[in-house]
Amino acid sequence: MNIRVNAIQQQTYSAFKTSHYPAISINTNKAINHWLHVKVKQLNCIFYLVICLSTIPCHAQFFTNLETGVFFTGYNDIRDGSDGTLISYPNDFNAKVAPFIRLRAGREFKKHHFSFLFAPLTIKAENTFAYDIRFDGQTFDANSTIEAQYTFNSYRFTYNYKIIDKPKFNFGVGGSAKVRQAGTVLKYSTQKGGNISFGFVPLVNIQMNYQIHHQWQLHLFADGLVAEQGRAEDVLLATRYTLKDNIDLQLGYRIFEGGSDGVNNYNFILLHVASIGLHWEF
Repeated sequence: MNIRVNAIQQQTYSAFKTSHYPAISINTNKAINHWLHVKVKQLNCIFYLVICLSTIPCHAQFFTNLETGVFFTGYNDIRDGSDGTLISYPNDFNAKVAPFIRLRAGREFKKHHFSFLFAPLTIKAENTFAYDIRFDGQTFDANSTIEAQYTFNSYRFTYNYKIIDKPKFNFGVGGSAKVRQAGTVLKYSTQKGGNISFGFVPLVNIQMNYQIHHQWQLHLFADGLVAEQGRAEDVLLATRYTLKDNIDLQLGYRIFEGGSDGVNNYNFILLHVASIGLHWEF
């Protein structure tokens, strides 16, 4: 019986080898497995974050913070490729002022702060250069009108714990898990160079609130980290004025700075932001 089974297996294997079905490469399998592994890890992270927020007691305080305004570019220098041309958005493209919007939502329970941030940022501009531009392995000829799009979308989950919690003053320390979607794309006619990619950056989070008056409050919210590969800072200093019991008007100054210097890519950016917003607790 075992001899017959082995013979059938051998015949089946031989038929499969000589069949017209194409062989599946090991590299393709590895790529698919890696993609599935990454997606499963992302879904697990989302699942755990949802579970964490859902376990906070129902009497915890929900809040949303909507912020808008304009930013002024201090510098935004970019190079793509080891032989790439260093270009400046504020100088070469005259892209110095643009509007922005940010939305943060979360919950606070006793000394604990949980929140999600969505902060899209896109800068579009164009310019005609009198010289060749080398970017992402391509050469954009002189006297070509080049369209540029700089993207830096930020998605963050923040946890903060108040180590000082007084009636008029509180100070907390925590961390932010930041996923950024960033990159620069240059276009001329059908020619295109650059790309938009995703990356993960862990940040240290600091928060401070000081009650100046029963209707006035000084607010600090900062994310930042300095490492060998680069740095990132996103700091808001604002005043809040209570319009109603649960709605505050927010006016402030934000500084956004950071970047990285690699062998093939270079980008450092500094934005000065004049912001206005509403903070709503419910």
